[in-house]
Amino acid sequence: MLINVMVLVWEKFEDTKKCLYAVREEFKSIVNMGNKAKVIIVDNGSHNEMQDWIQDFVREDELALRDVKYIRNVKNMGISIGRNQALQLVDKEVGYLIMLDGDITPVKGSFMAMANYMKDFNKSNSIQCGCLGAASYQYVTKPGEATQEIHEIRKVDEGQQLGGVSGAPIAWTQFGIFIGSLFTDNKIKFVDEGVFGLPGYGYEDDIFALSILNRGYRILRFTDIYYYHHLDPQMCHNGSLSMEERRLGERKALALKIIQEKRVP
Repeated sequence: MLINVMVLVWEKFEDTKKCLYAVREEFKSIVNMGNKAKVIIVDNGSHNEMQDWIQDFVREDELALRDVKYIRNVKNMGISIGRNQALQLVDKEVGYLIMLDGDITPVKGSFMAMANYMKDFNKSNSIQCGCLGAASYQYVTKPGEATQEIHEIRKVDEGQQLGGVSGAPIAWTQFGIFIGSLFTDNKIKFVDEGVFGLPGYGYEDDIFALSILNRGYRILRFTDIYYYHHLDPQMCHNGSLSMEERRLGERKALALKIIQEKRVP
């Protein structure tokens, strides 16, 4: 089984360190179980100190991965463009792609737990699972309060995401796993037109999820864990975007327009 891990980071230096250290341990676990893995890190224009640290981290012998791709953007390209940059580096023979935001620390053992659940599910169901992710309300803001580890996923549902615009489950891009054929065979990507090609976030997951559903896959979420996520609702610290700069109203309107005009990628 070949697993690619895609990490999108921007600012939040200490959280990024927690995230990448945890990703390194998950990578080792994947390889120790006889699988192959590659990590793709996209930094969307963080300050130089942080980007230099990531570059040194990737070079460390201790990483023991050697198959790490690092994209260093000089400015914030926005979530859609940043993730699409990473999708271009996904291996042609990849089985699964794990997406993760840099301000989230994955629970120990979760990468293999997700991959094993999806593998077993798709063996026994006629409708394949295209995306399985951690429910976005199951987070804590103190690392010590997060679930320590997980080796088997049991609590799964097809719950909706509050605040979505499509009426369907979103794609769990902040902490989730995707079947590789979505990218190798179907060539799906994030919409990056208009405000989706600018810094900010919101509603790109709705369109991406419809791309998955329209291809006949299911989207599931699991609620077995509480994971660490440094979520700031205002996003106005450390040089991050304000609510106005996120342009949520414009993004919602464009998402609805794309959905209504059936222009989902």
